[in-house]
Amino acid sequence: MPWEFDITEAIEEAYERCGVDAKAGYKLKSALFSANLLLAEWSNENLLQWTISEREYAIVENSDSYRLGVDVVDVFDVHIRDENGRDFPLNKALLRDYLDRRNSTVGIDPFPETAIPDNAPDPFDYSTDTFDLRFISGNGRIRLRWSDVPNAVSYNIYYATKSFNQISAAQFQTHAENNGGGVKVSQETTLVIDGIKNDTEYFVIVTATDNSNPAQTSKPSKEVSVTPGVVDSERPNFWVLDKQIPNQLLRIYPRSFNTDHKLIVQCVLTLNGSDGLANYDNELDMPIGFYSAFVDGLAYKLAIKNKPELAQMFGQIYMQSLSKAKAKNSGNNAFFTGFVR
Repeated sequence: MPWEFDITEAIEEAYERCGVDAKAGYKLKSALFSANLLLAEWSNENLLQWTISEREYAIVENSDSYRLGVDVVDVFDVHIRDENGRDFPLNKALLRDYLDRRNSTVGIDPFPETAIPDNAPDPFDYSTDTFDLRFISGNGRIRLRWSDVPNAVSYNIYYATKSFNQISAAQFQTHAENNGGGVKVSQETTLVIDGIKNDTEYFVIVTATDNSNPAQTSKPSKEVSVTPGVVDSERPNFWVLDKQIPNQLLRIYPRSFNTDHKLIVQCVLTLNGSDGLANYDNELDMPIGFYSAFVDGLAYKLAIKNKPELAQMFGQIYMQSLSKAKAKNSGNNAFFTGFVR
């Protein structure tokens, strides 16, 4: 596979040349601003233009893949923004790690589909494992999913801070309401219970109701216990940019189930194609000599802020590198239309 220029690696390389650790979040923001200034300077010299921008994508429930658009060249930072405007950074991962996790389903889908066997007995005589009740704990909430029960028209979800073991079906609602919980009804096989206390153990069971007259209620599901907390397991932890897919496919894992959250992506956009010079192809379309000039220029700007004693040296290196790239590619009209000399 041919080598591809990676903006994140370019930023890390520039910081390493300055002898500065680039891991801190504010260091990345500083580098983004410097990179934007550098690209702006290049556009003043009629180089084909790029820009660095923040884009927002709506979270799609149970999705781990997001198409970023034809003008996205690269991605260097991703975070989740919750309903309160708080940002939670995701860690960059390797594509092979994502594929390994996805193929093994570890940390990807806590709600795998569970089929009810064709030879199963009457739905309302199922064992308590039929529902396959699963959960994700969140910040003041519990997100539930269970298997679809044939002939069921609705489901009753009971939750309480004390176990339902040894409680008769006729007392489920009373037990729940007397012990910090309640009952909810759903026509779907998913439900979010919110407004509950963090760091408190809740017990949950589900029953199904059919459309007979009078309606029948199934045996309860197997009870699960879950403790909500400030550490929200609904949020993804990792991201990877899949450049094997046209239009740049951003992968996140574990999958997100919270549609109140937003996916915030810091990316490099190409303005190439808007002026008829070339077509979008999701690559940083610069001659290879300019890759080195870009890193040299970024190192120079970062040195001004972090290692001013080295700034003059990095400035000289950058000007020499940029001059060589200009001279070598002066006839490349698809890349620039002429430099201010």
